[in-house]
Amino acid sequence: MAKKITKTGKALERRVADAYRAIGARKVEHDVELAGHQIDVYVEMETADRALHRSRGQGPG
Repeated sequence: MAKKITKTGKALERRVADAYRAIGARKVEHDVELAGHQIDVYVEMETADRALHRSRGQGPG
């Protein structure tokens, strides 16, 4: 069961990353280590006023 959940989770991560790319994300990375934590999807985007927005997605567990 855990293998199926992991496979489904990875597919969701790819869909989320693809969605961010489609709306113009500057940087999208998978399975990033940040401050000692594993991050599933890391995204950097510029807003309309050229400010940089960073988003980190980490699943449960």
